[in-house]
Amino acid sequence: MHKYMEIFTKYYTYFIKVVFITGIVYTSILYTHRMNFLNYSQLLIIGNDFLDNKQIEESISIDEESIFNVDLSVIQAQVESLDYVKSAKVSRIFPSTIMVEVVEREPIVLAKFSDQKYFFDVEFTPLPATKNSLNFFPVPLVTIEDSTHVKLGEFKLTKALRFVKKSKEMYSHLYENLSEIHYNGNHISMITDERTRINLGDEDVLYKVKVLKAFDNALQQKKTIQDYSFINLDVDNQIIVRERKRGRRNL
Repeated sequence: MHKYMEIFTKYYTYFIKVVFITGIVYTSILYTHRMNFLNYSQLLIIGNDFLDNKQIEESISIDEESIFNVDLSVIQAQVESLDYVKSAKVSRIFPSTIMVEVVEREPIVLAKFSDQKYFFDVEFTPLPATKNSLNFFPVPLVTIEDSTHVKLGEFKLTKALRFVKKSKEMYSHLYENLSEIHYNGNHISMITDERTRINLGDEDVLYKVKVLKAFDNALQQKKTIQDYSFINLDVDNQIIVRERKRGRRNL
């Protein structure tokens, strides 16, 4: 009998503690609701560089008063529907803030075709080229000769974008100093910020980018490719260069 009383006392005490703690929690929730402590009152946006807070705020609709009732997945979908937003993470910061963490898309190239201009990122996502974005992103311009019938998703455009992505990965220093990449059929030429024209021809162009990188490294900082006005890699086993204000020579 004494043993059963001990068990009863043990579980009764445990039950009382649970009821007491539950009561405190429930009373606290009622109190905070009554005092509006958990009502939504602030939107915090972080991670955005190109998009301003106003653009993001205008995409978001929050109708609920309580922070608990705000559907975070809806806000996430609203923000991710914006151009230049790659992903968004939405969370609650108690007592009254909704935080939106934005990851923006980063264009690697601006393409001009069919009288249109689009930025593209590494996933080849088309992004509208607005006045603000044109001033914000200093990326190379790809132009396609006879591009009248080129449209989004067509092989000719995708091929050009793949070349930009691969050459950027292989030779980032060149990419960072590129102003323009020009396509004429399969023939590719590039122009640097210092107006050096580089002719890659129409065959083995990625291999020629490797050769150009090796040539640049061989200069050993005594010169750079910017010291030349013209570099031609369209001749087998040769790099033909024209120095600025100097003659022409074969290497």
